[in-house]
Amino acid sequence: MLQDVISIGDKIELMKYTNQDLHESQGKRYYSRVLDFKEMNKAVIAMPVENSRIIPLDLRDKYRLCFYTKYGLYQCRSVITDRYRMGNIYMIEVEMTSELEKVQRRQYYRLDCVKQIHYYIVPEASNSDENVLEETMFGKAGLEEATMIDISGGGCKFNCKTLIPKDSRVIVRFSLELSKGIKVFQLVGKVVYSSEILNHEKTYENRIEFLDIKEEERENIVRFIFNEERRRRKKGNA
Repeated sequence: MLQDVISIGDKIELMKYTNQDLHESQGKRYYSRVLDFKEMNKAVIAMPVENSRIIPLDLRDKYRLCFYTKYGLYQCRSVITDRYRMGNIYMIEVEMTSELEKVQRRQYYRLDCVKQIHYYIVPEASNSDENVLEETMFGKAGLEEATMIDISGGGCKFNCKTLIPKDSRVIVRFSLELSKGIKVFQLVGKVVYSSEILNHEKTYENRIEFLDIKEEERENIVRFIFNEERRRRKKGNA
């Protein structure tokens, strides 16, 4: 039962998806909290609020839900079945359409960071990511500049001047300061979302999921994220 893992008040991250793959989500992330439970596979959650504005999610839309519980991070697929208001609180009902799946929090924890990076859109006709990686490493393929906005062990978000079609493969190159020095990463990713930024003409937000990333590289990224988060907390307390 949901109540065995999830508690009232637990935070939720919602992300829209269009197929049966939890990792093929797209669009903005919204945040909410659990208010109540209905039946065995339904929960009542608060309507997301962003910049003091209620976000009216549509009925029958499908969202990936990530629950931040005392037992760890769990996710599942869901569909919005109802929405209403009680007093000053706007609520939606969500029906879980898959079993809860525990995921590693370290992989999905995102760090906001503004960093100049480079990217390369892999041609559809390319047969090997390894060959393209080698070409970009040795300057045989052109790299474009972009600005990274956030990063996690599973992917990153960057802004650039190009609308990159969903499902395109891209190579991103960036550097992070680790305890042993500066390390350059060059990773293959798949675009899960690309859209023009509101009020920023010809500037596009692109979200990618890393593909076939080595565990050592993922751990280095995660280690950077937590070290940077720790550094920022210390700076804020100083």
